[in-house]
Formats: sequence, structure tokens, C-alpha cells
Amino acid sequence: MRITADQTIADYPAVRVRQLMRETARASVTLRHVRQVLRCSDSGAASVLNRLEKDGLIESVSGRLEPS
Repeated sequence: MRITADQTIADYPAVRVRQLMRETARASVTLRHVRQVLRCSDSGAASVLNRLEKDGLIESVSGRLEPS
């Protein structure tokens, strides 16, 4: 799927969210990592995680969020 510079996901630039997903391709997606990559607050990171899970991009596996 191609994204454009003006697209957003959970109110963050889609290109940065794509960077986040690439960096976590083989690991759990953590609140801390989301905060670091997107430079956002805990609540902002939680919102992104909720949106990614709702959209089916991450899923809970044994209590950890991982790319689906």
C-alpha cells in the first residue's frame, strides 16, 4: 500500500507510523517505542496502539502487542 506525505494514522504522519511498524516487525510493539518514534505522550502512544489494533495492524499475542 502506498502512502502519501499528507496521510495520517491516529493523527500522526503515516510515514512515521510506517517507520514504527518497520522497526517493530520482529518484536513486540511497546508504548515506550511508540513514544520514541512518534515523539508523543503516553496518551498519544496509547491512542496509536488502540488504532493500530482496531485496524488489524497489530494484535495481542500472549499479552504482548505484535505486528499482525
